[in-house]
Amino acid sequence: MHYRMLYLLVALLTVGAAHAQQDRNLMVSEPRVALVIGNSAYQTGSLKNPTNDADDIAVALQGLGFRVTKLKNAGNREMVEAINRFGQELRKGSGVGLFFFAGHGVQSRGRNFLIPVGANIGAEDQLEFESVDANRVLA
Repeated sequence: MHYRMLYLLVALLTVGAAHAQQDRNLMVSEPRVALVIGNSAYQTGSLKNPTNDADDIAVALQGLGFRVTKLKNAGNREMVEAINRFGQELRKGSGVGLFFFAGHGVQSRGRNFLIPVGANIGAEDQLEFESVDANRVLA
């Protein structure tokens, strides 16, 4: 199994009853929430940049009016719980959601997986138990 560095940026838009005006000069008034995850401290294949990238992205998003939740070197449970809270927040009402992940990722059988810090993956069939399916964010 080959791991590779993965940057995943997903912008999720929830459309409410009122549509934003198309004029670029107007500020978007919908709530803006973001979940930013940067994983660097892997036992095997540690990475230098993801936690720094998460810091930089979080600052930039806050400057754009996003309420940001940032995780650094997150384990499986922490990632899943944060993704679940992020989804619940988006379902509360209309607005804009942005998800950013920097860290190791792997593709298997047409599915993409985000690798948490502390994952113990010795075989491909362990991916769904030790990692986070990227489609969970979209769901």
